[in-house]
Amino acid sequence: MDANRRETLYFLPNLLIIVLKRFEYTIETGERTKLNSYFSFPNSLDMRPYCHETLQKSELRDLLEKEEREATREEQKIMSSNVPDEYYKYKLRGTIIHDGYVEFGHYYSYIQDRETEKWYEFNDS
Repeated sequence: MDANRRETLYFLPNLLIIVLKRFEYTIETGERTKLNSYFSFPNSLDMRPYCHETLQKSELRDLLEKEEREATREEQKIMSSNVPDEYYKYKLRGTIIHDGYVEFGHYYSYIQDRETEKWYEFNDS
């Protein structure tokens, strides 16, 4: 039987913090390593594809199409729920960077001023 495993969000927070795991442990060698590969991220993020209601609507549309039938009253309620686009939109306001190795290093950050949209570096080294 084919199966899908996925995580979806039921509610989005006002402030979204995403942490990337940039360290890994290799069981064969018993070593911890820092991942230094290039990584880029967008200045804006639409979380709609990761939300439960989006997945639910998509699966319901597919089911109705496959079964070639009209939606029940309950299904119509699901399909007609409408959340404003702004609810799903996030804008990048800051980053935290680790400089160093697995065992030691230094963290610093860049934060954007909400009024001027100018970026500032916060680094106490």
